[in-house]
Amino acid sequence: MRLTLTATAAALSLCLAAPAGAVETTAAQLQADIDALLQKIDSSTHGFVKWEGADRMAVRQQGDAAVADIANARLLIDASDPKPTKVTFDHIELRRSPGPDNSISWSLVLPALAVVRDAKDQETKLVLKDGAAKGVVDAQTGQSREFVLGFASARVDDQKTGGWISFGPLLTSSKLAAEPGGGWTGPMDFELKGIEFFFTDGPVGGAIARIAYGARSAGPDFAALNRLRSRIEKIQQNENAPPADRLNAFLEILPELPGLFTQLKGETSIETMSVRAPTGEPLFAFDKASFGVSLTGLKEAAAALRITLQQDGLKLSPSVLEADKVPRRAVVDIGLEEVDTAVLLNLLEIAGKARVGGSEADQQRVQQQLIGAAAKLNPVLRIYDLAADTPAVGVDAKAEARGSPLSPKGYKADADITVRGFDALAAMLPRASLASFLPLLKELGTSATGAGGAPTVAFHLASAPPKWLTLNGQDISTWFTPDGRGAEGRKLRPADPPMTGNDVRAVQQALGAANVSAPQSGTYDAATAVAVARYQKQQGLNVDGVVDGEVRRRLGVKAETPPPSSPRPRAN
Repeated sequence: MRLTLTATAAALSLCLAAPAGAVETTAAQLQADIDALLQKIDSSTHGFVKWEGADRMAVRQQGDAAVADIANARLLIDASDPKPTKVTFDHIELRRSPGPDNSISWSLVLPALAVVRDAKDQETKLVLKDGAAKGVVDAQTGQSREFVLGFASARVDDQKTGGWISFGPLLTSSKLAAEPGGGWTGPMDFELKGIEFFFTDGPVGGAIARIAYGARSAGPDFAALNRLRSRIEKIQQNENAPPADRLNAFLEILPELPGLFTQLKGETSIETMSVRAPTGEPLFAFDKASFGVSLTGLKEAAAALRITLQQDGLKLSPSVLEADKVPRRAVVDIGLEEVDTAVLLNLLEIAGKARVGGSEADQQRVQQQLIGAAAKLNPVLRIYDLAADTPAVGVDAKAEARGSPLSPKGYKADADITVRGFDALAAMLPRASLASFLPLLKELGTSATGAGGAPTVAFHLASAPPKWLTLNGQDISTWFTPDGRGAEGRKLRPADPPMTGNDVRAVQQALGAANVSAPQSGTYDAATAVAVARYQKQQGLNVDGVVDGEVRRRLGVKAETPPPSSPRPRAN
């Protein structure tokens, strides 16, 4: 079914490509443009798609408009194959007429029935109700100004597999318009409702209430944008050029892009999706999922990029994941702020000089220049929200980082994390490294009461040289440093597997003698680390649950003498 659906979509998209020409529209001119378009289908697909003909193609003049009426139009997909896939459209009507401001208006009545027949004579049918498209193109350049496409409903049936999908209504539109002062705006919208499907590969069935996409773009120079569009179209039309040459031509355009846009924003959302087994058992469902991107400030001294993903109401079959572990809500909202646009432009200029197929020395030089320029960007990384909620556990985090750890000067990072249901984390992460040491983390956290009276544990993480990582003001860098074994003995700290030995047992015994409850197992487990942290609090020390030389001194525990090193053999 995938192949035939792809063929149907490809053929329909080719039918929507309206040729451009002079403002004056005549039947003869429209016929010539259609012939040119059909030849282009062959050349642009390198013979993969070919026009096979139609039962009727009548082009007539109707006032100032030219109208093409085509019945049973046929295309061949994979035309060089002895038994190519055939696509037939029952009826297409194309109308062109002069439009406002030196433009051409066109409209297209989409076929009510499209049939894809593969080499084994298996059929896939696409039935459309009230399908139509219309648009406005510039008469001189052929560039689109406006476009609208829609239909009331559609259904695809695959004879071979028995799979099907129905959807609609659909409405999509885009517009590129000049603004006072020479700028431009380019809104784009897409909305598809009522999707239902059944795929035999699973087999699975399901439904989606709504899929939507909305984008808003704008820029300061409409004429410059159109010039760039013309350059891109020429590159695309140069079908005989080697791929490397075409890619290099696109690279040359990169430095011009930031100056054309003041904003780029877009969001895709999917609402009320469910997937079911043939038995009706729910496998997967959610209320809403969305993905958004925003790029602003390209014409200012600093730009900002923001990416947001969110889902609500996720449900999974217990056979996929246990219900108490399913994130019923999740948010990832991150961004880069204060991106130096002058440095960004320099990066694009360097990238624009790169050449596919160039010498290795040239590629290395460009790579080094890119790395050097990127090091000057120095943006602010911000986590506006990073959250996940299951029935038992909820995590919410916000963070900010300035500079780079690779250049400690000016580097600083902070994060605030709140955890609901902290005690249930261990069951959620049974195989995670160091999960058994979560009690130590809780000991260092701040207990509070969250919304609805639920108990929470809060953490403030910070990183700023010389303290590379602190948790609620306590330096925990030692968790990530090598153990070592010197005159003060080895550091006892959280590890997977846990540290064991007589030195651990000696610390546990000393903690007991200091009236701090601790296991007496010889294993540096979570309970022992918590006991050490509580002792550190009593002594006014840095609280990290790690036994270093100062903790040993205060406990009165002598460090184990390291074994003597073997003498190195003398060279002859």
